[in-house]
Amino acid sequence: MVALLLALAPKSGHAIRGGQDRAWKGSPVKIRELTHRFEGFPPIRAWPPVWVPGGWVPDGRFGEDGVLESVRRVDDRLSLRMRYEGHEHAGGLQWDPPPSLTTVEHRLQANLGKIIRDLGELDVGD
Repeated sequence: MVALLLALAPKSGHAIRGGQDRAWKGSPVKIRELTHRFEGFPPIRAWPPVWVPGGWVPDGRFGEDGVLESVRRVDDRLSLRMRYEGHEHAGGLQWDPPPSLTTVEHRLQANLGKIIRDLGELDVGD
């Protein structure tokens, strides 16, 4: 699973160099700044998600031009569905807290129908 996610993640700009150790509590955090660490690998950006069945496209525009249609909690991550050019695509969103799963879930649910590109700018600080 880790290898698949790393293979699908865009090669430019998704790996985070250095630590993300910052005082999250009370500070503004945008969805596009969320990261996830896999043991033995550098952290990767959690946003934008990798969308299937369409998957990642080299110019990066595929996922960012879609419209968010649903958000559902699945264990410790969020399952997202979006529509792009008349087709529905699914993606997963998982990150290392903070912010909490509930905070991000509620913020995204409050923004259903919005363009994926714009959602990356949402403030999700706890």
